[in-house]
Amino acid sequence: MTRSVGDATLKPNEVVISVPDVKTYDLSKQQFRYIILASDGLFDVVSNEEAIQMANSYMQAHGTSALSKVANILCTEALRRGSLDNVSVLILKLVL
Repeated sequence: MTRSVGDATLKPNEVVISVPDVKTYDLSKQQFRYIILASDGLFDVVSNEEAIQMANSYMQAHGTSALSKVANILCTEALRRGSLDNVSVLILKLVL
């Protein structure tokens, strides 16, 4: 919440950063099937590439209808790896 609402007392000391990681893609020119939205708790211990690889591997075996299971797998993996931050994962299926 501090990043989204803003806590001015924490930002000057760099305790909390308020700069999001933002990338822009033209979805009409790419073959994206899903988007992984997750908190630091996942990405502190799982790289972007690892998260994509885990998601693709599971969906290849079980289909894209199992996206909620992929989110659960990513959360469980972050906890197994010892994440000390909150872990939230949301998978958005893209239908273009």
